[in-house]
Amino acid sequence: MGNIGIKTKYRYTILLALTCLWYCSIFVPPLAYRTAVLDKKSGGMSILFFSHICHQQKCRSFTISGVQLAVCSRCTGIYSGFLAGVLLFPVMANAAVNRRKKILMYGAALLGLEFVMSHTGVLYSSNIVRFCTGLVPGFIVAQLCAAAVLQFTKSKEFSHG
Repeated sequence: MGNIGIKTKYRYTILLALTCLWYCSIFVPPLAYRTAVLDKKSGGMSILFFSHICHQQKCRSFTISGVQLAVCSRCTGIYSGFLAGVLLFPVMANAAVNRRKKILMYGAALLGLEFVMSHTGVLYSSNIVRFCTGLVPGFIVAQLCAAAVLQFTKSKEFSHG
């Protein structure tokens, strides 16, 4: 993000903070149920919130100390990739959008292929494989979202200023 204004840095910081908050919230159930860090109600609220986004099947989810994360392993991969994409956006901001879109299509195709093959019984897919197939699409979507958010807010800034 080399030569940019303070407002753009501020917007990026907000985007990064919201992304970190979202990502950390998938770890709330194990923290709430196995430690004294959080109240148990917060674990249940996290599970309920993510139940509208993810199937949360126990056999397809990672656990910490025997407690399931709030999302499945594929969603964990997508969110991990998204966090990495937002974190690395400043050093990759000048990468061509068309290249990102092409990588996103390949990553999404790989994720879709793995999904179909595992659900039809052609391939056994472990939680690690599901996690890994979620990383690339999550990363590229974060790069595209960060660019779009910063561009959108920049254009709004100039249209009102």
